[in-house]
Amino acid sequence: MARYQAFHTTETGSSHTKHGKECQDYSLHFQSEPNGSIVLAVAADGHGADECFRSAKGAEIAANCAENGIKVFTLSLHKKPGITQKPPVDTLSACEIEAKIRESLIRDGFIRAWYRAVQADYKAHPFTPEELAEAGEKYRKRYEEAARDEKGEGLHKAYGSTLIACAVTPKCWFGIHIGDGRLTALYPDGSYDQPVPWDPKCFLNQTTSICDDDAAERA
Repeated sequence: MARYQAFHTTETGSSHTKHGKECQDYSLHFQSEPNGSIVLAVAADGHGADECFRSAKGAEIAANCAENGIKVFTLSLHKKPGITQKPPVDTLSACEIEAKIRESLIRDGFIRAWYRAVQADYKAHPFTPEELAEAGEKYRKRYEEAARDEKGEGLHKAYGSTLIACAVTPKCWFGIHIGDGRLTALYPDGSYDQPVPWDPKCFLNQTTSICDDDAAERA
């Protein structure tokens, strides 16, 4: 496996600085050893809308869920087959790997894990009157109604975030994004491309989100 160096950086945007708004972005990277048998980088971008007043926390949760999900997924993907184990990655087609990524990693490792973590955060730190006032009348009523639901469904909108993740393993690489981010691959000859398709539902200031009901399908 070629050597890859993972890194990340997060900067507060100029408009956020100008208006005194918090940075709602979160990024991280991981490599399992100096030469990086598993290398990954993740970036999550909170929405900045008034009703998404916990997007900074939502982005942090999304990035950590992605990191944990990728670690578990890639380790299981590269295990040597046993009596009860499915074939390893080098016996699978690209379509089979994509199906595994969508079901095992995106749906279970990212999105369901994010929902659970968001619900846990809300239970530990219920919305304050100041946060609800910031959301505006429409969402304040919606969140108050959702708070009365035992399952707390509908509260996750306040934590909305996009997500980009890329991982390189000894036998494959993959990239995933939810939302209006761009995953760019830069090559040694100076050329570049964006191998993960753009989501046409993202337009101007509209974006898909990990908090959408169809996030697993839109990813």
